[in-house]
Amino acid sequence: MNALSINVQGFGDLNKRRWVSELCNKHKVNFLALQETKMLHVDLWMLRQVWGNTHFDFASMSSRGMSGGIICLWNNLVFKRTKIICNENYVVIEGMWIPNNVNIMWIMVYAPQTLPLKIVVWDALTNLISNWNGIVVAMGDFNEVREACERFGSSFNVRQADLFNSFISNASLKKLQNLKCAIRVWIAAYRSDSQKLKREHLLRLSSIDIKIDQGTANESDFSNRRDSIHILEELDKPPVFICNKLESLRNQFFIGSDLGEKKMTWVSWKKCLASKKSGGLGIGSIFGLNVGLLFKWIWRFLQNAPDLWIKVIKSFYGHHGGIFDVPTQRSSLSPWCGLGILEHCNIQHRQYNNNL
Repeated sequence: MNALSINVQGFGDLNKRRWVSELCNKHKVNFLALQETKMLHVDLWMLRQVWGNTHFDFASMSSRGMSGGIICLWNNLVFKRTKIICNENYVVIEGMWIPNNVNIMWIMVYAPQTLPLKIVVWDALTNLISNWNGIVVAMGDFNEVREACERFGSSFNVRQADLFNSFISNASLKKLQNLKCAIRVWIAAYRSDSQKLKREHLLRLSSIDIKIDQGTANESDFSNRRDSIHILEELDKPPVFICNKLESLRNQFFIGSDLGEKKMTWVSWKKCLASKKSGGLGIGSIFGLNVGLLFKWIWRFLQNAPDLWIKVIKSFYGHHGGIFDVPTQRSSLSPWCGLGILEHCNIQHRQYNNNL
């Protein structure tokens, strides 16, 4: 049984959904709980995108404005729901875990801020748990700590902690104490292994470079050098979701939307033409930018003679394609004259003939 709970702090971003999907696939998650989705409506296509297939069921609670929102997804081949209870601050799902034939109650919590509302939530959940005959799995954002050492960046409230501890005790819940310790150990071991591996391959590269300088390196040395460089690049590579976020920011700047969105995209010329001080690219003239793009077609015309479109232009406007024609009337304009860009460039007819 693999369950994953995340406070996503908004689930509208495509890259964040991809990141969650990668976590589910990597850890073979059977049950996913998302808090603070900030979504009023749930899109089935979006859920399928996150889960990766159609073998899922879900329960959700809409957000209130830009706060709250819960989405629960699970593999319907291993868990069969029998009842769903939705509240503004929690979602409860009762059902059977098929592989072990046991009853399970899943509780997803996004706790309120104020103490009176927390007391109401704790009492309601305690009542539900006391009347349930089976396993209980509670997860989510409880917005509370049990000890002062767990509170960072804000003051520790003794009364709220006591009430939270009472709720855990009365509901006979057990906190997974070893989970955070296991994560810390894993991070420390991963960091230690990465540093050790990096030192080994840097030393290996250094010794191979000495052989190359001395002229004694063989084919095996070059192969080992390529392998070491590849491993070092992988060690220094940022996580996929960070790369996706950077790509999303770049796309938002240039075309005003994410490439994964199903909408037509346009180049954001205002940002391209704005000065660098104003956050733009500092391109002074949209005409100057377009000239560079349009001249690619003239270059293709000169270089790719066998192409069909070039043959069509030459059949209408002659061997030169009408590039240097001087228009006398509107009907005689060649496609190049219609673009109106050649008159601004220092291309001589003689040079063109020589190129041909």
